[in-house]
Amino acid sequence: MHRRSLVCAGALIGLGGATLAKDRDYRVGVLVLPAFMALPEARGKFRALLAQHGMIAGTNYTMVMGLPDERGQFAPAAQQLVGDGVDVIVAMGGSSSVLAAMQATSTIPIVMLSAGDPVGDHLVSSLAHPGGNVTGVCTFGVELVTKRLQLLTQVLSEPTAIAYLSTHLFGKDFVQRYEAYERALTEAAGKASIRMEFVRIRDLADLEGAFDEIHRRRVDGVVLDNPPHFAGKEKVIASLALAKHLPAIGDGPIFPAAGLLMSYGPDYLYAADRAADYVARIWKGAKPGDLPVELVAKFDLSVNAATAEALGVTLPPAVMVMASRVYR
Repeated sequence: MHRRSLVCAGALIGLGGATLAKDRDYRVGVLVLPAFMALPEARGKFRALLAQHGMIAGTNYTMVMGLPDERGQFAPAAQQLVGDGVDVIVAMGGSSSVLAAMQATSTIPIVMLSAGDPVGDHLVSSLAHPGGNVTGVCTFGVELVTKRLQLLTQVLSEPTAIAYLSTHLFGKDFVQRYEAYERALTEAAGKASIRMEFVRIRDLADLEGAFDEIHRRRVDGVVLDNPPHFAGKEKVIASLALAKHLPAIGDGPIFPAAGLLMSYGPDYLYAADRAADYVARIWKGAKPGDLPVELVAKFDLSVNAATAEALGVTLPPAVMVMASRVYR
């Protein structure tokens, strides 16, 4: 991949430059999805919280950005950040970005913004005592994927089959995670007499073929894998789902904003607030291994009313009253 560590991008998202040690420039590396950079509220929240701790963009710290490559892989960007000499890495691209950072360094502090199962994925030893060089925010994993299935089932009229679309971009490191998700979904669906169909892709270029396969399996709707695995493909996915007349639910408002029926997941603005607090504490001398991992405490349900109308789906009042955002 071409080099994507961009100091200027740090200024763009308001996370710009930093010197935590008074006698030198402190460098905050960020592994981030392109979609995050498009959210001004997220940019502002992160910058403002850092400022509350005395970290002023362009004055006492420098933000260096690392974006995933065309296949959604964070490894090259993580290696580049380490080569750039950053003092801390904020992994905003889910567990895969945390793992990429861990493979690039065992000494530079790493702050997780959205790791679904940090213990199960072997990112930390425990939530209370993470050890090593990693800490941050846990956004749950299995619990949320089954909640998405529940919400989609609530919206649909007695569905008989639901597909789960996942991306196996990260090889053996996440095999256990995929298996845990599929077991949980199968169990939850079975209790509602719903057949689960699992469709897996190994390259984001295979999305069209994946939706063709989902359509052939005669399902009533689709639950998507976590958002880092579909980085930059929100509009493509929303378009394919609509073309196949498939109600679908993802994780994060970027999906219904792009035209998908709905999303449910952690409130990533809240998670960004907490991640900024971790960065500030590390800046002040705390060791990441001594900082307990926090469980995200706020969640977001977003829906696209125009897509619901196009699909002929009625969004129940119980769902609408929970919605943080309604796109029309």
